[in-house]
This record gives sequence, C-alpha cells and structure tokens, in this order.
Amino acid sequence: GRYIAGQIQGARFLELTGNDHLPFVGDQVEILDEIEEFVNTVSHARDHERVLATVLCVEFKGEGLSRQLPDQRMAQEIAWYRGIMRAPTQGLVVATFDGPARALRCASALARHATRLGFGLCGALHTGECDLLEANAVGGLTVEIAMRIQRRSAPGEVLASSTVRDLVAGSGIHFADAGALVDPGADREWKLYRMDRALPAGAGE
Repeated sequence: GRYIAGQIQGARFLELTGNDHLPFVGDQVEILDEIEEFVNTVSHARDHERVLATVLCVEFKGEGLSRQLPDQRMAQEIAWYRGIMRAPTQGLVVATFDGPARALRCASALARHATRLGFGLCGALHTGECDLLEANAVGGLTVEIAMRIQRRSAPGEVLASSTVRDLVAGSGIHFADAGALVDPGADREWKLYRMDRALPAGAGE
C-alpha cells in the first residue's frame, strides 16, 4: 500500500487498524468515515451547465463588409427578441433564444437590416441542448449543427432545421423546402427549410 501511494502524485497513505484489507469486515465505520472525508475534500471539475435553446448563427457576405452591422445594433435586435448574444464562434455571430419563433423573427430582422446596408446575411437556426461555457460562449452538438446549416445558406437566406420548423407549427411562419443535412457520424438526417418571406416584428407569437 505504501509503495502504491508513493507512485501516485498527491496521494496520502492512511493505515487503519485491523488485520486485513477487506472493507466489508472489521470496523467498517472507520473506513467509511475516511472515505467520506476524502470524497468531501476532493475538488471535482464543474460540469458544463446545459440548457435547451434555439441557436442562431449568422455571417454577413458581400461587398463593403466594413459596413457590417454594428455590434451594438445586433445586440439591440437580439435583446429585443429576448435573445442572448454569445461569444463569436469560428467567425460567426452566435445568439441563443428561449423560443424558436423569436429566433426566426430576429434572424428576419437582421436580414432586412443587412439588405438595407447592401450585403447579405447567411443565417441558420437549430434547437436542442447547449453547453454554457466560460466567457459567454456556447458549445455542443446543437451549436455544431447550427454552424453546419449556416454553411449551407446563401446570402440573404435564413435556413432552419426540421426541429425548428416543427416547434413553430401553427405560428403562421412559412417555410420552403431547402434539402437536407446528413450527419454521417450520428447516422442522422435533418431536413432543412428556408423562410420564404420576411417576418414582420411580432409575428409567430
């Protein structure tokens, strides 16, 4: 036991009374007390908090990108639709929303404003569980899928996964078929849909 403890960095050898090493015979209380003290003093790595959210990933393309939407204007639009602007991921603007209809309306509003400035917004939305990371970032499979969908979108286009479309059924938001995203690693396919017209503010409550 002393040899094994000596080979483990940070280990402490503790010798208890008794004639054997079996934990279920003899003075079990003494063993359990030491185990409890050890468990209570071990510092565990904090698991990432997970939340269910609709993720919006946005990129702007076109000439005159120096006239990109000011961060303040984007933050205002996202906050107006009760979203949270997250740390950029792989050069994309990322935001999370507690409702897919609000996320769709926000994407539509950002697309309209980008068009007025003379360039196109390539946007995508997907809903699922996300990991809340440090520095106001989000991660996980849901974010990865949203970014993959975003790479399929053209300037001026907002694509949504079938998950998002199903969640807003009956809201009055209309979609057109836009193909599918195949995930060979998960043997899964998500059908993609395009918003077929701009949404007025407040639509789809």
